[in-house]
Amino acid sequence: RITDILEHHQTLFRNEYALAFDHIPQEFPHREGQIEALARTIRPALKGEKPFNCLCFGPTSTGKTGSVKYLFRQLSEYSSIKPIYINCFITNSPTAIMNTILSKITNYAVRRKGVALDETYTMLLKIIKRRGVIPIIALDEIDALLTRKDSQETLYHLLRTYETMEKTYIGLIGIINDAFLTKEFDPRVKSVLCQEEIYYPPYSLEEIKTIIQERVKEAFLPGVLEPGVITLTAQYAYEKDRDIRVAFETLRKAGVIAEKDARKTITVEHVKTAYQEAKHVHIKTLLDRLDDEEKEMLRTILKQYSPNKETTSDAVIAEMVEKHHRTPQHYRSLLRRLEWLRLVDLLELDRRGHAKEIILRVPPDVLEQILGPR
Repeated sequence: RITDILEHHQTLFRNEYALAFDHIPQEFPHREGQIEALARTIRPALKGEKPFNCLCFGPTSTGKTGSVKYLFRQLSEYSSIKPIYINCFITNSPTAIMNTILSKITNYAVRRKGVALDETYTMLLKIIKRRGVIPIIALDEIDALLTRKDSQETLYHLLRTYETMEKTYIGLIGIINDAFLTKEFDPRVKSVLCQEEIYYPPYSLEEIKTIIQERVKEAFLPGVLEPGVITLTAQYAYEKDRDIRVAFETLRKAGVIAEKDARKTITVEHVKTAYQEAKHVHIKTLLDRLDDEEKEMLRTILKQYSPNKETTSDAVIAEMVEKHHRTPQHYRSLLRRLEWLRLVDLLELDRRGHAKEIILRVPPDVLEQILGPR
């Protein structure tokens, strides 16, 4: 019918960004207990006392980062508390961590390259004391610091701030997917960081439906979703390791498809079409965060990869060395990073030397689809 056709100036979206992964919703259902536990660790800071450090852990896409940012948004009205969010996947060197903290506290960009770390640390403490603030620092993907011993040393100094300068406090919130990885931390760090542990269990199917329903209110205009859309989208997310990012991206793409079709409603068929691309969103998100060198190494692995023969680290590294003339050690380090990111497995080979067999953890056709042909 002509009345079902969307005109060129109309839209189905109220706020498309509400379906973005980093959007913090107005309401945060099914994580009230975790948010309250987080608030309890921070509460002493409201009275000028030392906050408790804590570790938030649980599978991917269970609301860890979102709930911390949700609480941080509420803390912004307290001038004595300075919430600071750092993603350790991106910011993992001691200098970068310290500069980020300084920048957030002083509200101007800090670039202190070539300055001794102890000097920067002392400067940080003096600024905190002079300004009378208590930084609450969330370190997301804190396990990225396991790859650098010097970063763990920095973490230890931050955790022991109150012993360095009287009445100068910092609170740390660690965010990690696998709590088992904390055994790899320096014992001094682990004992102080894990004063409180907050677990985020996977969402149930019904909880996923509720979360989608709440987000739809922010994202779409009333009445644009046909019956069955939310149920199907929730089922897709549940089957994809309960990853709600899949649901949000599926709905976003379904809305775009419906608008291109000039439809006034989003149908189940739109959702089915959108899901074919959105189902790999977690992999695409991860690959988008790789730098050019990491992507090139992954493409090199992909080019050499075959299900009928083993792909060895020696062969991949040799090709990279020939192209760029960097040391084999450099590329072994890159391979270990890809392993840490769970993009590959490195298996010991029954032979001498450093050679390992490389097993892709992502289907080659999916990698090709995202990275481009071999």
